[in-house]
Amino acid sequence: MRTAVCVATFQRPDGLGTLLRSLIDQRRMDEQFLIVVVDNDPAGSAKEVVEEFVSERVAIRYEVEPEPGIPAARNRSIAIARREGVAYVAFIDDDEFASPYWLSTMVSRVETTGASAISGPVEPIFPSTHPKWVRTTRLYHRATFPDGASLEFASTANSLLRLEAIAGIQEPFDLSLQFTGGSDTFLYRSLRQRGGSIIWEPAGLIYESVPESRLSLKWILTRSYRHGVTLGLSDRRLDPSYRRLITRAVRGVVQLPIGLLVAGASLVRRNDDWRCGLSRIARGAGVLVGLSGRSFDEYRRT
Repeated sequence: MRTAVCVATFQRPDGLGTLLRSLIDQRRMDEQFLIVVVDNDPAGSAKEVVEEFVSERVAIRYEVEPEPGIPAARNRSIAIARREGVAYVAFIDDDEFASPYWLSTMVSRVETTGASAISGPVEPIFPSTHPKWVRTTRLYHRATFPDGASLEFASTANSLLRLEAIAGIQEPFDLSLQFTGGSDTFLYRSLRQRGGSIIWEPAGLIYESVPESRLSLKWILTRSYRHGVTLGLSDRRLDPSYRRLITRAVRGVVQLPIGLLVAGASLVRRNDDWRCGLSRIARGAGVLVGLSGRSFDEYRRT
């Protein structure tokens, strides 16, 4: 097997089941691939879900990582993939599911381009009862790029990594980011710094199930703020040149008045875009906080 699909999961049995079914039903894969499930629940609550699929035609490895936090779970999945001797690892989250040709598309692109990593789009799927502003503002839609675009970084929400690109790095996901999120941003940005390449593949599509609990302004602002913190903090740690830090700071500061203008114009026009303005403000503030060296523990468990 040349490819492993790595899944970190924590107490999402329904989402994990949907994901595993989408992986087992992948098409146009000329050879067998491996599914690696790392359960970040010390109680091993995902084991029962995984066992429902072990008799299927795809090989599955399941292990528990008791150390809490996404970086620890991701590092365990990398260790398993290395032990199995695969060449590529693909990442997908346990609240997502893959389109039928996702994996074959990603593997084909990394082999034809020789890139270090491939990244693809994530399309949100909303509950039938979602409010209108969820679609009109597009705040839940991630950035997309032209076919073959070179990216500065990628996300483990949808990416494929050539393992040799991180050879010799025992824990590629930074454990100091245990509850902050953003360890994937740090990994891929450091990959670029070492001369690696990240290519955009628009046909490598993944779907993300957005629960009703996330359909709120509070969730949007929290996520925007955390993304800003990640950008600022990664610049401070990975590229602390005077020019880079000043550029990022200016970009962060500019988001504040732009956000106010967008929010103000939205209130005058009586549309939903004021949420977009507040999101810009939260992201800009997060950038400045990250540049100061502080972090934000979005994923801390209580």
